[in-house]
Amino acid sequence: MPDTHQSATTRPSIPDLTSDLIPDENGVYFSSHSAPRSYPSDGLECYRAVEEESFWFCQRNKTIASVARLFPPNGFILDVGGGNGFVSRGLEEAGFSTVLLEPDPVGAKNGKERGLPAVICSTLEDAHFKNHSVSAIGSFDVLEHLPQPLELLQEFRRVLVPDGRLYLTVPALRALWSNEDKIAGHHERYSVKTLASLLEQSGFEVDYATYFFAYLPLPIFLLRSLPYRLGQPVPQQVSQVESVRYHKTFASWIRPVLGLFHGMEMAFIQRQWRIPTGSSIIITARAK
Repeated sequence: MPDTHQSATTRPSIPDLTSDLIPDENGVYFSSHSAPRSYPSDGLECYRAVEEESFWFCQRNKTIASVARLFPPNGFILDVGGGNGFVSRGLEEAGFSTVLLEPDPVGAKNGKERGLPAVICSTLEDAHFKNHSVSAIGSFDVLEHLPQPLELLQEFRRVLVPDGRLYLTVPALRALWSNEDKIAGHHERYSVKTLASLLEQSGFEVDYATYFFAYLPLPIFLLRSLPYRLGQPVPQQVSQVESVRYHKTFASWIRPVLGLFHGMEMAFIQRQWRIPTGSSIIITARAK
C-alpha cells in the first residue's frame, strides 16, 4: 500500500498551484480559454458508458496503481488529460491523492460527478502552473494524440518538482496501427525504446518501462490491423459503435482466462520485470 504521506491531506489547494483558474458553482476550476484537442468530441461520453465494466479499462487501472505503489509519488498526482476521471478515481481508491486536469467540460463534469475532490477543466499549458509546483504527473493514453509530444513532456518537466515522478501509458507497436487509431485521433503507437528516448530528451530519467496486455497484439492485428492493411477502412460512425460494444462485451466468455493472463503480467510488474511485448506500454520516470 502507498505510504501515509500520500493521503488526501497532501492534496494542495488549486490556487497554490496557479492563479489563472476560476472555480464554478460546482467547484470545477476553469481556464479562460482552451487549446485545440486531437480527440473525438463525443469520445468521452462513449467511454463513460463503458469504463466501469470494460475489461481493458479496469485492468489498465490495476496496472497503473501497481506501478504507482512500486514507484510512489511524494505527494499528489496531477492526472493530465484524465478524461472522465476513471483513472483518478482508481488511484484515489488505491490510496493516492489526485488532481484531475481535463480540457473537455464533459470529462471534467463527469470527473466531479464521480466524486473527485479536485477537478480542473483546462489544458496543462492554459492552466499556467507555477514552475516546480507539482509533485507527480500521470498521463494515461494521451501522448499518442499529439503531433509534437516533446512539447508536452517539456511542460511536464517545467511544472514538476526536482525528482518529481511521471507515469505514462501509451498504445504500443506500430505494426498494430489501424483505422481505430485514426478515428481516435492517434498520431503514433510507440515502442519502449522510442518512448524512453523522448523522455530522456525532455529531461527525465526512466526508472521502469514495460509492455503490457501481452495477449492482445495477435487479436488486434487479425481483427483490426490486417483488414486496415487490406484496404477495408471502417466508417467512423460504425467504428464508434463497435468500439463501445468491444469495451462492454469484450471477450465476456473468456474474461476469466484473460484475467489469469493479466494476473501473470501483474506478477511480472510487481517484480519489476519487463514484459517483451504487448498492445500498451507503461513507463515511470523522474524529472532530473
